[in-house]
Amino acid sequence: TNEIISQFPEVESTFLLSGFGFDGPSPNRGVFFATLAPWADRKGSESSVMGLLPKVNGALQGIQDALVIAFNAPPVPGFSPTGALEMQLQDRSGNQMTIDEFLGNAYEIMGLANQSPASAGVFTQFTASSPQLRLDINRDRLKALNINIDSALSALGTYLGSRYVNDFTFGGRNYRVYVQADTPFRNEPSDIDNIYVRSQQAHGAPRRSC
Repeated sequence: TNEIISQFPEVESTFLLSGFGFDGPSPNRGVFFATLAPWADRKGSESSVMGLLPKVNGALQGIQDALVIAFNAPPVPGFSPTGALEMQLQDRSGNQMTIDEFLGNAYEIMGLANQSPASAGVFTQFTASSPQLRLDINRDRLKALNINIDSALSALGTYLGSRYVNDFTFGGRNYRVYVQADTPFRNEPSDIDNIYVRSQQAHGAPRRSC
């Protein structure tokens, strides 16, 4: 993404924040920010923000592994993360509609909205293709190994997600401390097999949590 955006002369620098989206944190989301060159160096309407966005989004469509969209920051903080209107869809079918059907309705609404001159660039961050992994905890095995279920769940949440520890002050600034496994050790589902929790037995060796 940075390589694509940086190829435009109007872009002076970029900053990428992974693991976060405008609808909350998630390991499969990311946000990037681009700083444009000074106004004096950008001549003509095509070099303005609104003139640059169609060209950037056209280049970003070449990314096949993710949905990447560029938009202008809102003029008033809190007025939508994209500086536009927001609409939320509610499934009122009583759980009779599948996720794919629900997303299909959203795409239909988006298609109609993009045909109207009153709206343009309508999109959704919702996707039905995000990979998910279900993990079943063998409570009987944990009990047999004398492992506390809360300790096992805490270890999984800490290593695979993150956990707040405390704050510390350095150089006159306060920093928050989070712990989690480094990326290479939580990148594959098989990495879960390497997470261990200590048994409650005295002097017991660490036991696998699941």
